[in-house]
Amino acid sequence: MKIQLLSSCLVVMLIGCSAPQTTVIELSATPTVMETATQIRFSTRIPTRTWTQTPTITPTPTVYEILEPLAQSMYGESAKPIVDFFLAIQDCVRNDDRVGLAGMVLYPISVYTNGQQKIELRNEKDFIAQYSQIATTKWKQTVLEQDPAELFMNWQGVMIGSGEIWFSPVCMGEGGCEETKLFIISIHPAVP
Repeated sequence: MKIQLLSSCLVVMLIGCSAPQTTVIELSATPTVMETATQIRFSTRIPTRTWTQTPTITPTPTVYEILEPLAQSMYGESAKPIVDFFLAIQDCVRNDDRVGLAGMVLYPISVYTNGQQKIELRNEKDFIAQYSQIATTKWKQTVLEQDPAELFMNWQGVMIGSGEIWFSPVCMGEGGCEETKLFIISIHPAVP
């Protein structure tokens, strides 16, 4: 507490938690101690301050930046083709593009339908014919709700949902794996 006498005013500075507060005690002429007790009038002024806080700018990483380290360590390639392939799968499912989705599958492939019936798909024609058994409403919903930034990746490939679709880079050349192409390698329709 700091007390100052300025002309006929006694100024008391009270420093609080948030902002300094000034309390002014006005005295009449030169009062005696007894007069002071009865004639003191208090007025409080709180200085106003404008606090302008500059927001902290934290850049939100892109899907590619989130998946890049994992894609590099797992497959030795950029995350961009993986995310682009995933988004192409979502577009095909969203638009019921049977032909487009059939062209993304590595054949032959075994698909287990809702009743755990195994369907052998040898080519795109088989996939298109069986599409209604594969693309159940729940399966489509799971594929479409998958956030690209939350794709699961391991040495087996990239998983959508809880394993409704797995896709992976597949070696295209003979003798080495210098050229790869992404394919859907596993399909598991969701139980409705």
